[in-house]
Amino acid sequence: MVKWQPGKILNGRYKIEKELGSGGFADTYLAYYQSTKVVIKTPNSTVQQRRDFPKFQQYFRDEAERLKKFNNHPHIVKYQEVFEEQGLCCIVMEYINGEDLGKLVIEQGVLAESIALKYIQQIGEALTFVHGEGILHRDVKPENIIKRKNQDQVVLIDFGIAREFTFGQSGSQTQFLSNGFAPPEQYFYKEKRGDYTDVYALAATLYVLLTGYVTGSTSQVDHYLPSSLDRDKEKRKFFGSDLLQDPKEINPKISDTVSKAILKGMELDYKKRPQTVQDWLALLQPQSVTQPVTQPVTKVAKQAVTQMKTVCVSGLARLSQLVNQSTPQFIPEISEKALVTFLGGGVFAIFLLYFYSPYLNKFPQPVTIDYEKLEKLLANKEFQEADEETLEIMLLLARRQKKGWLDVKDIQNFPCSDLEKINKLWRESSEGRFGFTAQKWIWIDELGGKPGVYDPELADKFGDLVAWRVDNEWHKNIIYAMFANPGHLPYKINVRGFEIHIPYWAERLDKCNIP
Repeated sequence: MVKWQPGKILNGRYKIEKELGSGGFADTYLAYYQSTKVVIKTPNSTVQQRRDFPKFQQYFRDEAERLKKFNNHPHIVKYQEVFEEQGLCCIVMEYINGEDLGKLVIEQGVLAESIALKYIQQIGEALTFVHGEGILHRDVKPENIIKRKNQDQVVLIDFGIAREFTFGQSGSQTQFLSNGFAPPEQYFYKEKRGDYTDVYALAATLYVLLTGYVTGSTSQVDHYLPSSLDRDKEKRKFFGSDLLQDPKEINPKISDTVSKAILKGMELDYKKRPQTVQDWLALLQPQSVTQPVTQPVTKVAKQAVTQMKTVCVSGLARLSQLVNQSTPQFIPEISEKALVTFLGGGVFAIFLLYFYSPYLNKFPQPVTIDYEKLEKLLANKEFQEADEETLEIMLLLARRQKKGWLDVKDIQNFPCSDLEKINKLWRESSEGRFGFTAQKWIWIDELGGKPGVYDPELADKFGDLVAWRVDNEWHKNIIYAMFANPGHLPYKINVRGFEIHIPYWAERLDKCNIP
């Protein structure tokens, strides 16, 4: 593994001053060229140990090529050159004296709306430029936006997972993303993508700047920005309920116009989102500059408005769509008497059945599972969705949907036929790379662990091998792609906090005679 130390000279002219930070895939260093500060980005130690390391090297070269195209934009980090040192690809970029907006919000609290909108407008212009080159950024978030010191200017950085696209067409996507800022289509291996993909992330970024919410889960923080997958799951489960809170309810100082624009930009269905960044930015404009909708508009005025190419007109059009889309669906009329009778008897009966049905039958009937959806997801290499589906199926089989996790007893009693089926689907879709058998092999044959015996030290080593644990941090960077480490998936059914279920599944595989 290569890690540069202070004083190291790279490419014959860059002197390393210090390490600035380490992310999921890259290390960044502050260096000097003569008296000029620069930033040098290289693959980190975790990536260097991967068998598919050459693929990540190519990602870095691709990032450098993309940055070349954007060198003239004031709100995009400037590229200088790319070179190799001791087999590592190194990207040299401008050093931006400042701090990212994520740290700014943590240190200073939420931003004033006028300031936040100024920053979002600048990043919106940068994204419009990027999209014009046929490229999506795909990782817009406060941490990837740096405010220049003593200036009201921000700069978009980190084009490591950006890639070319054709608007509205589907295609394979590398599955690196940031929960909370990635829309649903970004989780799927093959899905349509377009400017609207970055619109979601930009709207989520504004949400954070104005509310102070962070990414996470309810078990970790009080105020969190839910992932789009969690939001979608909540809506399906509770018939339209949304985990995403109206930003104005969190911060009453947010204007109605901006609050509505944020929610519109974070629509789960990409078809309901503004289709371009400029369309979304138009929604942020004050409504007072538009004509009141109740006033009549003459034919001449209509023609003038149609011909005007201002953000106000675009915003007005989008707001009208929002009104149309929010029209309530038709609900059949029910007489008051019938409704009271129904509520008085039927609902109460359903209520009792729901809460006491587990105790009415001492010997519940076996659950029959339709595996068609899981099979299709795995065949399409949609591993993120398949991991979710696997969790739901196995919780259903163990009757643990309400708990959301399995304990050791649940695993010990898990149906052998279903375990064999799920394991087989994962193995076949990944050519043996993923599945419970692959995880068992690592635990027993690679690490010397025992079936059914949990060992914290071995658990850490297992986490390192399958990359659930990176730089001593658990669950930081789950990769839903074929090039993930062997045994990396399935993931969600295998973890409960910082404990993993691998030894217990290994024991169950043995007792079920599953090779």
